Parts: sequence; C-alpha cells; structure tokens
Amino acid sequence: MIKSVQSLVTDRYPPWSSYTLAAVMLLFFLWGCTMAPSKKLVVEGLPESFGEETIISARLGKPVGFDEMTADLHSCRITYVGEKHTDTAQHRHQLEIIQALFRENPDLIVGMEMFDVTYQDVLDQ
Repeated sequence: MIKSVQSLVTDRYPPWSSYTLAAVMLLFFLWGCTMAPSKKLVVEGLPESFGEETIISARLGKPVGFDEMTADLHSCRITYVGEKHTDTAQHRHQLEIIQALFRENPDLIVGMEMFDVTYQDVLDQ
C-alpha cells in the first residue's frame, strides 16, 4: 500500500516541528536585518579605511583626535561643518565643535542656513 506524502511527513515529524522551523527561520531573518554592516570611510591615497567616528585631517592625511582638530580650527578664520539634516549624531558633532571653538573665542559668530527668517529675533537673543 502506498502512503501519501503528507502521511509520510506527519508520521516522521511531530506536528509542532513545522512551526518550530518557521520560527527559527524568522528569527534568523530578523537577526540578519538588525545586523547593519559597519560603514568604513576610504580616503583616496591612503592605504587604510576608517570607522564612522574617525576624524581625518585633510592637511595631515591621517586620523586626528577631537582636540587636535579643534586646535587646528582655531587658526582658521571660517569653518564650514556640513551634515545630513536628519542625522542627530551629526548635529551633536556640530554642537561639540561650536562649543569647543566658543570656549577659545567667545566672540564666535555662527551662521546656520536651516532657520526661517521669522526666527531671527529668537536667534539674536
């Protein structure tokens, strides 16, 4: 007598095994989605790559610390700090740079392009 494929499967494996397999597959899928690849910065002409939080001196062509960077910025008349508008980490870095420069030069002038003209009175305060 020939058994059906379904009866062969159900005779061999307990009924909960298919749910367990599906749950394990879903777990691995979700875990894989949460494991974002680390971003590396590659600078043309330098043999190594750098992590996201690395500060690279364009003048020296190598990584520098925050204090070394801000010390170098004190000799600059104008400093531009770019960022992605939706990245709070980059906003934090902007603030840290402004605060470090302000500690050495309280007459610091900060220009920002993202404010509407109607906020000028608040900004002036």
